[in-house]
Amino acid sequence: MDPFVVFDCEKVLRNRFALTVVAAARSRALKTGSAPRLKRPTTDILDLALQEIAAGVFTRDELDPCQLDRDAARSLPSPARHQLPGHAAGATAAVSGSQNFH
Repeated sequence: MDPFVVFDCEKVLRNRFALTVVAAARSRALKTGSAPRLKRPTTDILDLALQEIAAGVFTRDELDPCQLDRDAARSLPSPARHQLPGHAAGATAAVSGSQNFH
């Protein structure tokens, strides 16, 4: 695999999370028999999926569902704070590797 293909992909999809989602979805589609959009000799399905993304063979309509715009990200609720049983309000508990949970 070309180690620089990811940098080319980031020119198309700037969000690495979106890139991961699109590459995984395209890899699954190729694995289940979807026709490749590029004619390149490769044996690795993920490599082909990344090459397709980097080449820009997908329309904006195909990529938009995988991207979260900034306004939507701002409107997400703040994470909930959970109080642990037996602890004072606002206290946090650290979990060490020596504790056993059964």
